[in-house]
Amino acid sequence: MKQKTIILRLCLFLLAIVLTAPAWSKSETWQARNRNKGENEGTRTSADGIVTVSWSNCKTGRALLPANRNWVMAPGSTVTITCQAGWRVRALYISDQLKNESKLICENPVYVGNGSTGIRNYEAPRNSITLRANNSKVEFAKYTVEYVQESPLSFKNDSYTIGVDRITDPLDGYMIHNPDNRVISVSIDNTDVAFVWASRVKGKKVGQTMVNVYAHPNDDYAASSATAIIKVVRNDIDPTLEWTSNTMKAWEILQMPKVSNMPWDYPTDFSLWTFTSSDENTVKPVASSNTLTFGGSGYGKTATITVNIPETNSYNAKTLTYTVSVDNEMRIASKEDWQTFCNQIRQGNKSINATMTADIDLGTTITMAATSETNKYSGTFDGAGHSIKMNWTGSGWVAPFNLLENATVKNLRTRGQITMSKYYFMSGLALEAYGTVTISNCISEVNLTSNSNGSAHGAGLLTNVRDKANVTINDCIVSGTFNGTTENSVRNWAGFVNHKISSSTLKLNNCLYTGTNNAGRSNTFANSDAELNNCYYLNPCGSPQGIQVKNEQLKNGYTAKGLQGNRTDKCHWAQVLGENPSFYNEADKTKTNYVYYDVENARWTCDKFQITDGVARAIGIDFIAGYAESLRGFPASSDHGYTVCLPFDYPIEYGFKAYTLSGGTGTQLHFTEVTGTMEAYKPYYIVPDGLAMFTGNNLQVRAFNTDALKITAGDYSFMGTVSGMTNSGAVAANAYILQDDNLWHKVTMDNTSAYIPAYRAYITSATAGAKALSFTLGNEATGISTVVTTDADGTQRVYDLNGRLLDSNINNLPKGVYVVNGKKVMK
Repeated sequence: MKQKTIILRLCLFLLAIVLTAPAWSKSETWQARNRNKGENEGTRTSADGIVTVSWSNCKTGRALLPANRNWVMAPGSTVTITCQAGWRVRALYISDQLKNESKLICENPVYVGNGSTGIRNYEAPRNSITLRANNSKVEFAKYTVEYVQESPLSFKNDSYTIGVDRITDPLDGYMIHNPDNRVISVSIDNTDVAFVWASRVKGKKVGQTMVNVYAHPNDDYAASSATAIIKVVRNDIDPTLEWTSNTMKAWEILQMPKVSNMPWDYPTDFSLWTFTSSDENTVKPVASSNTLTFGGSGYGKTATITVNIPETNSYNAKTLTYTVSVDNEMRIASKEDWQTFCNQIRQGNKSINATMTADIDLGTTITMAATSETNKYSGTFDGAGHSIKMNWTGSGWVAPFNLLENATVKNLRTRGQITMSKYYFMSGLALEAYGTVTISNCISEVNLTSNSNGSAHGAGLLTNVRDKANVTINDCIVSGTFNGTTENSVRNWAGFVNHKISSSTLKLNNCLYTGTNNAGRSNTFANSDAELNNCYYLNPCGSPQGIQVKNEQLKNGYTAKGLQGNRTDKCHWAQVLGENPSFYNEADKTKTNYVYYDVENARWTCDKFQITDGVARAIGIDFIAGYAESLRGFPASSDHGYTVCLPFDYPIEYGFKAYTLSGGTGTQLHFTEVTGTMEAYKPYYIVPDGLAMFTGNNLQVRAFNTDALKITAGDYSFMGTVSGMTNSGAVAANAYILQDDNLWHKVTMDNTSAYIPAYRAYITSATAGAKALSFTLGNEATGISTVVTTDADGTQRVYDLNGRLLDSNINNLPKGVYVVNGKKVMK
């Protein structure tokens, strides 16, 4: 009993498993037993209603016993097996009491086999098949139909587009609808176009093919398949440019913009790219260096650069464009450049700007800028301190610039010669001005000559200011020579501007005329109705105008300071002492004796000031010397003193003692020590003790002050000099000079070698005594105690009366009075 219970429970368990197991292939079996003789087998439907079997001519046989009866298909008769939607026919099997079973075949050859083996296709490709009794009666007692479900396998899209060397999303789950997770196979019709790669489709070359997916059959499902179109195309690229518009100077080389966002696998052979310019006169691309250069004549124009990125196996071609504008500015470094500049204006580019980068010589060929009334020059011309030289002879209107309108000319130097043979206008810079014109920091050194029988009509900078024009000339110099060679041609010259119409305005600010001329009935600067502000001249050109200065004032800084005026915004004028003033140049600050206005400290300054022993240096302004030195050497120590008269204040700190005259009667002078500071231009007697020369930092240099040169005490005066005195001048002044014997000896005509160098001092007396003068320092009388004139090695030294070493052998010297071994010797 117990064993039966266990078996029962096991059977129930197995039944439960069967009831809960997944569906397998379904089948339905019909048999002829128990049927009536001759019964027609018409249409049968499976118990689940899925399959319908329809016979065209099939009846039961004549067997007496129902168990022995079979079906007989008439020759040529058919049976059609049809599944409802979602199901497929897998097989038909006949069995029992078989006869001519091999003659039962399927009309659809995808189902193989016959009645003896079964007509079947495991893939179950159709939901309806028809079988035929092929020319014979086919007999059987039982038939079974197998049928399975369809699987809803499909592509989500009809077609897919991918790029060459690109891959699709994974097929299963992304491209294919496969809800039952069937095992699938994928194939490509044309593997030259695409191929299956790691459960994806990868493009190979441009074209179109089909991708096929196949879900394998199993006991649950029929085989399924689906297709989609695969279109393989070249990939688009979307590169970006570093910039799409830019500007460049004509003299610059501009790097082409960088191209970013290119695919990592794009070929790196950029030599296949092509670059074109819409205007090669403006901008030319140079592919070999990846640069852009000026085309030669397109000043102020814009060109479009086209970059053609070629098609490759993987990528479509791409065209990029960007624009480059060339500034309307050129550089001039040669005669040819000047001609190009003039041509640009003549061709209508009258507003072109230009900057000179070198001095140029235009020679004898007259090439003027802006010679047409319709193309007056209206740009900005910057000479940058460079010069234009010419040697022109003409009979018409001649000047480097012919017509200016709303133009600026600055920092230009013109020089050379212009000679006119007829009654026309000529100028060292420009002929006529229209509109608003500014000329600044220009120097005209052009020599103008008129051989005309009429008036000269020549000017240093500009001949005519036209109707309603507004012309301003700032900080300019004219220094050329004006020469009229005929009786009439000496008339109608002007240092700066020859003529202005009354309706126009003309201002000249801080200008300097230093030229020479033989002009009559002319103006030093311009018409009388012109406005002159702080303008200076050396010699008049016809009628005097402005402030006259002397040549010494040109050289000593006085005029430069005057031209700077009250302007504190920047330094406009400067100069090397001893030369003429000119425009400030930062680079010139390193020059010796270059004085300039120090904006930061609001004072005049010289970074390195130097005076040379015995060489006069005219100084007309006060300034601070960043470093100052006097190139007069002194021994480390001395038993007698020297005279000095310096142009700068010098602190008395160490290395020497300084004395000044405090009294004098008869042949005796008295000097008293000075402490603190030796004042500029005052005479001093000094005794060195370690002093080599007078040097110092941030010393106050003074403008020449003649009143400081003289100190009178008793019967004598102590006189300083910064220019020196000749022998005759010293004799006329009753001058006594200090000699190596530490006595003051009177200068006489019979000793012509006796003179007084610059930056020394001497004694004068109202009486004309001839005896030497001695002196005391404080309470101590001075005189020569020892004079070393022979070196330790026996070398003899010969000095002049001023204590300067001349030679070691007096026989090598000309006639005169010398000091040898501490004694005066006459040769």
